[in-house]
Amino acid sequence: MDHAAPRARDWSLLPLDVLSSIFIRIGAVDVLMGAGLVCRSWLEAAKLPEVWRAVDMDKHEVVFTKCNVVLRAMAKAAVDRADGQLRSFAGKLFVTNELIKYIVERSPSLTSLRLVSCHVHYLASVMQESPPMELRSLELDDTYLTVKDLTSVVESCPLLEVLRVRNCVQEIDLLVVSSMDDAAPLVSEPPARDWSLLPLDVLSLIFPRVGAVDVLMGAGLACRSWLEAAKLLELWRAVDMDKHQVVFWKDDDVLCAMAKAAVDRSDGQLRSFAGKLFVTDELMKSPSLTTLRLVSCRDLFLGRVIQESSLLELRSLELYDISLTVGDLTVVLECCPLLEVLWVRNCFRIDEEDEHALPAKFSRIKTLTLL
Repeated sequence: MDHAAPRARDWSLLPLDVLSSIFIRIGAVDVLMGAGLVCRSWLEAAKLPEVWRAVDMDKHEVVFTKCNVVLRAMAKAAVDRADGQLRSFAGKLFVTNELIKYIVERSPSLTSLRLVSCHVHYLASVMQESPPMELRSLELDDTYLTVKDLTSVVESCPLLEVLRVRNCVQEIDLLVVSSMDDAAPLVSEPPARDWSLLPLDVLSLIFPRVGAVDVLMGAGLACRSWLEAAKLLELWRAVDMDKHQVVFWKDDDVLCAMAKAAVDRSDGQLRSFAGKLFVTDELMKSPSLTTLRLVSCRDLFLGRVIQESSLLELRSLELYDISLTVGDLTVVLECCPLLEVLWVRNCFRIDEEDEHALPAKFSRIKTLTLL
């Protein structure tokens, strides 16, 4: 007797306090880049000021993939959404005097500021014009500064407790200065919601939206319950390593290892895979695969792979800038009986004879694009 599949949970109905806790853990940058646009309730949660109390644009990979103008615009958007409640900001490379002034003037609750490799030549004057009265922690790394500037900054921040300066001043070898005795006590934070108690079915709906790559890179290690959620097979049914920025700053061996880990975790249930540059023959072994997209994978011999590991469930195949022959495509057609969509661009040169033969050869394909 067939059992009906359990009804999927409507994750758009998650309460705002739960969503805000999740968004805080995801991070302001990823919310800005689209996590807050999934549905109306997520958009409402993305407007809550508490999501924007901490903005870390120091270690996030977006720093290396977006131009400085875009990064400054993102930082200003985060400050605006915080609505005066921003408490912690970290930036790298893109921060200017104007942005520092923008942050300080609109963030009276700012307690922590970290700047790395930011060529802010007038930090002292910015601090004097708009003193961050609540600032308790200041970290500067590889930022232009003199001893006079440093003294002026300290004088402008009456509650400063922790000051870390590295590779900023030549006159002194100052690495860490901390514990200023007369500092005021820190303002107590309201008790945080224990997001580790979210049920697995909720996490299993959130993780696919975060994406398999980010789960592999650490989201699944936040706590024991998130680690358990990261083992759920349904999370690994779709793995997109085509457009993710990790492709541009990890080497091929690491990317292959990540892809293999995703395939292993899917336990034969992987249905959609997209890869760019790093994909090799041995990765193409998932019997339930229905959608495959490959971009600029030069070390892949697709015809041989398909012949050795028939993708009997494959329905959609997209290939861009792949070494390919008409013979390879014929093998694909023979070994993938359910194939309905074939999109091929910049993969081979078609001579006049092949050009006339291809439409007949691929007549059963419902959507055929050869460019």
